[in-house]
Amino acid sequence: MPKDTSTWLALIALILVIPFNFFSSWAYPKLQNWWAARSRKSLQKRLDDLRATRAEMYDGRAVSLAGDWVLMCAEQLGSLIFWGVVTIVLAIFFTIASLRHSLSLPPRYFPDAFFISVLLGVFRAVKEYLMENIGLWRRVVSPTQRIELDSSIKRLEAKLAAREERG
Repeated sequence: MPKDTSTWLALIALILVIPFNFFSSWAYPKLQNWWAARSRKSLQKRLDDLRATRAEMYDGRAVSLAGDWVLMCAEQLGSLIFWGVVTIVLAIFFTIASLRHSLSLPPRYFPDAFFISVLLGVFRAVKEYLMENIGLWRRVVSPTQRIELDSSIKRLEAKLAAREERG
């Protein structure tokens, strides 16, 4: 068992990465809308961006809610596999690092950390490349995305109208 605080903090951070990832993907559009509501100009720009995104959606090629759930689950499964592999690789790295210390071998943290960083970077690039089509397809044909986008546009239009009334 690790005895230093930094190792425990790293393990806690690895455990909390997955819930924070899901929370941030849920909260980010809400944060963007809140930030855009600061001024009339930024609110209008955000509305234009959302309308452009809505115009890119295919109205005639929408998938069903079940199909949307399948695509969403595929995206989440890809993320879970990625973070699972990252967790295993880092656990192996920490195990090897602690074994080196106990066997009185010279520490080589920089080359090992660099190699692992490059390996994980390549792995992430491959994952993003393979999952890009699923995410893109879901963004343009998802009924839940369309509903969320339409409700965001309506809320922001109401905020803009209220701001226009105040002057």
